[in-house]
Amino acid sequence: MILFPKTLNIVVMLILFSKLNSLPVIELEGQQKVAVLSDVVVEPKDGKVLGLIVKVGGLISKDQLIASRDITQLLSTAVLIGNADKISDINEVIRVHELYKKKFGLINRNVKTKSGKYLGRVNDFLINDETLCLAKIYVRHLLSDRIIPYNAIIKIDHKGIVVKDDFEALAVMEQSDTVGETELA
Repeated sequence: MILFPKTLNIVVMLILFSKLNSLPVIELEGQQKVAVLSDVVVEPKDGKVLGLIVKVGGLISKDQLIASRDITQLLSTAVLIGNADKISDINEVIRVHELYKKKFGLINRNVKTKSGKYLGRVNDFLINDETLCLAKIYVRHLLSDRIIPYNAIIKIDHKGIVVKDDFEALAVMEQSDTVGETELA
């Protein structure tokens, strides 16, 4: 007789965008590398990952898309897809094409509070590997870094990111104490 616990502990992994950049895309069917990840397309309205921009080909590579529904697993070491047929032209998904054409990425986007206080620019962000949603943004301004949870974000648009005035930001590095950074991934 095998006894199973009443609750299973599911480990949710948060992956930094900076760790995803240049990851290999592996097709499970052929057990081979078919592309290299180059960007993540996030829907500004709800923080969901719409897809991954990948480079396909050798010397003359072309940007292509893997829609989020076609991602088998997002790991800190590789992106797994069923087969290479899941890679499509960016123009085939209208919303992704619109954002891609406008170069609507999160990196270097200005971050302000609702009252207008400038907090800095996004220098990295975390993605939940299970839900494929934005979890946190990392904001840098001069000598300080902040980690801002997604639930503190009011809106993301072409002007920048607006966060709640009373959010609980975690100061990672202050002027006086630069002990070291903790790597998340």
